[in-house]
Amino acid sequence: MINKSPRSNLHPHAQQPEFGDWRADLARPEEAEHYRPQALPAHMKRFPQDTEPGKLSLFSRLLRMLIGLCLLLPLNAIIVYAFIHCIGHSAADTENVRFWLRTPIWFTLIGGGLYLVIAIMGMNRRASMYVYVLGHELTHAIAILLCGGKIKGMKVSATEGGYVLTNKSNLFIALSPYFIPFWMLVWMLVIWGMHAISPFEHYLAWFYAGFGFWLVYHLFWTAYSIVQERQPDLFDNGLIFSLLIIILLNLLLLIGILMIFGLITPAAYGESLWQCTTGAYTLLKAWILHMQ
Repeated sequence: MINKSPRSNLHPHAQQPEFGDWRADLARPEEAEHYRPQALPAHMKRFPQDTEPGKLSLFSRLLRMLIGLCLLLPLNAIIVYAFIHCIGHSAADTENVRFWLRTPIWFTLIGGGLYLVIAIMGMNRRASMYVYVLGHELTHAIAILLCGGKIKGMKVSATEGGYVLTNKSNLFIALSPYFIPFWMLVWMLVIWGMHAISPFEHYLAWFYAGFGFWLVYHLFWTAYSIVQERQPDLFDNGLIFSLLIIILLNLLLLIGILMIFGLITPAAYGESLWQCTTGAYTLLKAWILHMQ
């Protein structure tokens, strides 16, 4: 009996449409070159029910959900609160102004605000989606190579999403595009490369404006792909667990970049993090004693 429900031809567990899928389920990795998105040969779909790629057991899903709710969720909350506390009490080393009034922050907000206007007005939506899918799949591909996997093929489309054919699968490969802003890193590398030609100060404003533009671009399309599409990358590894991992790593990336820019110091953030952690422990201890 053939199931005629609209299933993704890139992943047997996901419904159409699919956005930025990163691999096809193949019976043997060497058969990847025969793969056709709209006409997948039948022999590539024959998986035993208990060995389908990406299918977690019920115990694994419950364990990941427990780790997410009991560990990752409180950790994310503490990191966010410590971040807010740190930037609220930070003082600039070179400017006698508060965090939100510093020149890099203003240009970053201008760049981010520019992309928000573009996104809200729907300008160049098809081109923006294509560029996002391209960065999404390239990030998967780089992650695969870093993990020692092989790439058999890749497709990028603004209307059909994309995929990478590979023989390697793990959590880092699956979630990497959601916390690595590919085009923002490309922008930073380009500017730093230009710094070798002419002084960095000549285009410092453009650097921060582009940084904000591509950061908001990454956050916007990442949120869109998570909310609007049923991403196999997330469901295969547990939705709640995956989302909390993505939030945590995006927060750590943002904090790390602000440290590189000199807008916050590791010592200042470390102090705020310690205060928030001890405060959370005190509240938890008081709550447990109250419950008894």
